[in-house]
Amino acid sequence: MDASSVTAQSFDIEYLFSWGLIIHISVRVKHFNRQFKFMLKLAIASPFKHKVLSDRLLTAFHEHNQIADEIKQLDSIFRVYTFVMLTLDSTVTIFGVLLLLRRENWIDFAFTAHDVACCFYHLFGLCLIPAQIYNEYRSVQQKLWRQEQVWLDYNLRVYQIAKMFVENAANSNIGITLWGITVITKPLILMCLSLIIPGSAGAAFEEWLKKWDKKLKKLKGRCFFTSTTALPPSECYFGMHYDKILSIKYRCNVSAMRSRSNLEHKSALPTINAIDESNNILSDD
Repeated sequence: MDASSVTAQSFDIEYLFSWGLIIHISVRVKHFNRQFKFMLKLAIASPFKHKVLSDRLLTAFHEHNQIADEIKQLDSIFRVYTFVMLTLDSTVTIFGVLLLLRRENWIDFAFTAHDVACCFYHLFGLCLIPAQIYNEYRSVQQKLWRQEQVWLDYNLRVYQIAKMFVENAANSNIGITLWGITVITKPLILMCLSLIIPGSAGAAFEEWLKKWDKKLKKLKGRCFFTSTTALPPSECYFGMHYDKILSIKYRCNVSAMRSRSNLEHKSALPTINAIDESNNILSDD
């Protein structure tokens, strides 16, 4: 076994271990949210509602802060990795789409499409779970706001703990970040897609226009491409209707016939002049 295979296997093991940690944190946050919702229902139904609810909220607040510490530790490990991989995946995806458009046979197209699909899959996998962690960590805020009995049945201790819980979940910038610059969220994923897909689509449309221009330039012998009144092939083919193209072709045919008649007239002028000169000489004699 050579060094390259050992390095590749170690990288795969590290990759699986790291993403196992991220999935573990995501599952734990979801489990906490389910337990928190169930705990609120039990505490509200208790005969000693205010005391039980305040104690349960303090316990949940402490556990929620522990999850936040684990997410911060996980972010300190992955912040550089996610930034580098997201940058590389975005660039490779755009170039992969460009290569996909240049394939001429179906076999090369299928292999390149597989690579592009892997790039998109890795890009979504890189962003989707951290975005879910960000949303699930803050979903406690919505669950507390929707419990009317926590707020309307006023108790000072319960109100203070619940208000502290909501503000801590709303204002804390907890999540997997891109090198500490910004947290990976669903709006960030949409922004990345808005940069990748229009760039790829624009490049694809440009390649398509170039192919059609090459095909239409083969018809260069036709008059509606060689005339001065004709448009470029891409504009003439894509931007005009069929009747307008026919009218341009008719005008070009008329102009070609006129130019041909002018050439014939000019070529006949020396012969006419020679005949006139000979007639003048004969008349003088």
